[in-house]
Formats: sequence, structure tokens, C-alpha cells
Amino acid sequence: MNKIILPIFLIATQVLFSQVSKKEQKDALTNNAKEIRMSEYSGVPEYVVFHNDYDISHEKAIEYSKSFFMSDNVDFILKNNHRNKNGKSLYRYEQTFAGYPVEFSAWHVHVKNGRVTSLTGDIIDIQDFNPVFSISEYDALQAALNHIGAEKYMWQDENEEQNLKSLYNDDSVTYYPKGTKVIVQAPPRPSPKGREEEKSTFEGTEGGVSPHWGGLRGAFRFDIFSKFPYNRKMVYVDAQTGEILFDLPLIKFSDEIGIAHTQYSGIQEINTFFNGTQYILQDNTRGNGIRTLNCQNGANYGAAVNFFDDDNIWNNVNAQLNQYATDAHFATMSTYDISTTFTAETALTTTVFDSSLMCISTLSWQAIQIISMHSGMDIA
Repeated sequence: MNKIILPIFLIATQVLFSQVSKKEQKDALTNNAKEIRMSEYSGVPEYVVFHNDYDISHEKAIEYSKSFFMSDNVDFILKNNHRNKNGKSLYRYEQTFAGYPVEFSAWHVHVKNGRVTSLTGDIIDIQDFNPVFSISEYDALQAALNHIGAEKYMWQDENEEQNLKSLYNDDSVTYYPKGTKVIVQAPPRPSPKGREEEKSTFEGTEGGVSPHWGGLRGAFRFDIFSKFPYNRKMVYVDAQTGEILFDLPLIKFSDEIGIAHTQYSGIQEINTFFNGTQYILQDNTRGNGIRTLNCQNGANYGAAVNFFDDDNIWNNVNAQLNQYATDAHFATMSTYDISTTFTAETALTTTVFDSSLMCISTLSWQAIQIISMHSGMDIA
């Protein structure tokens, strides 16, 4: 009998300890915060600012952030991080539930001098939800392709596939859509709003549980790039019914004008894109987009990340030589403008840039291809 009672006692003790520990973690965050703003549509914070004398590492802050949730199935995955010119670091996390990414969720850890100063973002307190993935990825993809209905897709063009493999120097890279299992909110059925108004409401939530949308669903997410017609969308397929939940356009027009303090062309206006929190070097007004990325002193395209700026005034002089990124961005914009004098139809324009080494900047048109390598920022 003792052999039976002992394990039960140990389990009960461990559960009780974890509950106390979770409460202590939550108290540590809330008691040391000088400001907390709760989400209007989910019972968790969206903005936490700590007192200046509270010292907590970003790893510990992420672990303690889990104490805001009732469920133990919540976790966070680091998506990227960067350090700005003022020595501040930003760590961007995505929320997961039961191991699945919660689409459009974000939890940002702001760090200065090794100390977390604030936590911001959109996270969801998910309870009593069991994501169901009963249809196959193949069937979900067929539903997504039927929804797009394109004449030809990028992976069906041998030249496009080869160019992509050459760009990343990886023979395994392909445009062929790979399904990702995610958790999303479904559109309401029926809805008192028009479809366009619904989509606008959804996109404005930045991933939280909007009161204007329906319940959570397990879904397959596909990035589908069509050539004829030229378009690219993220399509979400209900993983239980095969229904198309919604799609999001990935090719958009940027309407932000930034001021670039370039090293070779003086002060210039450049087209940028506001991603909801910061500006990035992305121009969607020329061809099918110019995007300037940071290879982080390497030659691996897959490791390239965005350049960020808080106020859209790009005077980022630092030890990493990030100030040259705007030269690459402005030069590629100018090269595109000149090239359109000779050809009317343009295709995808991509720029990959490193603060000390430009991996490659490729502009492709129907009848002309210009490849510019970085050597003192000369564009040939």
C-alpha cells in the first residue's frame, strides 16, 4: 500500500508546487511593473513596463510570461532579434499552443543593458481547445490551389525554380507550397459585417482574438506563388473540413516615404514599409518589390533579416556599417527606374544586403537581367 500512496503523494506535491511557482512568477512580473495594459479581447497583458530597479533577463521574462496563461500548453518560440544603434535589443517571440504556432501572435521582449524594460505584443489565453488536423496536407493544398485558380504557378516554371535555388545556393529550395499546421481564428458564420470590413478588422488585430471573428481552428497555412496571374497569397485551410478560412495578400503596395542618410548619394527619399511596429527597407511600388536584407556579415541568404528603423529616418551609423543599407536600397530603386526606360514588363525585384558585404542584388526583367555585386557600393 505504501508503494501506491507514495507516488500519489509526490504527484500531488509537484502539482501544488508548480501552481505556487506559477503564481510567484506572475506576481514577480506584476508587482515590479509600473504600468500594465490588459488586452481588450483576451485576459492577458499586451503591454508591461517595468520599474527601473527591476532586473530580469529576457530568458527569465519569457519563462515568467507563461504564468499569465491558465493552460500549461502555452509556450513561446524565438523568431528573431536585433540590436539598434542605441544599444537596445528586441527579441520577437511567437506564441504556441500544444506545439502549434498561434498565427499572428507576437510577444516582444525589450532589453537595454541586459535588463528587460518592457513586454509588448498580442497573445491569447487559450483554454479548452483541441486543434484537429483530420484532413491530409495534400487534400488541404488541393483546396488551396482550387481557391487560387491560377493558370501557372512558380514551381511549375523550371527557370524560376532554378533561379531560386541559385539565389539561396540550395538545391532543396522550392516554390512548391509546404503546409504548416497553425492555430487561427475562423471568420464568423454568419457575419453582420461585409467581407471587406471583416478582413480589415482581422488584419488590424495583429493576431489577437478579435471579438468580430469566430472561434479558434486548426488550419494548414500555404504560401502560394502564382506566375500567371502574378500574385502571391497566404492561404488558410480548415484542417478539419477543408474549407478555405481566408487568404492574405503577400504582395502589397508600400506608401511610406523614409529619409535616408546615404553614404554616397547624400540625403534621399526612399520607399519603406511599416510592419506594424517598425519600418523596414521594402519598396512595393516598383515592379513586384525591392527588399533590402541584412546578411549579418555572411553569405547565407536564408539567414538574412530585415533592417529596422523606429522613426523612418535612416541615419543608422554603427560598428556594423548598417548605414550602407540605404545606399543599396536607393541604388536599386534608381536602377529599376532607369531600366524601365528599356523594358515595359517587370518581374520580381529582390535585394539582399549585408552591412559589410552585399551577397547579391538581383533585378530581373522580362528581357534583361542586371546582377550587381558590392565593391565600394559601385553598381555595374
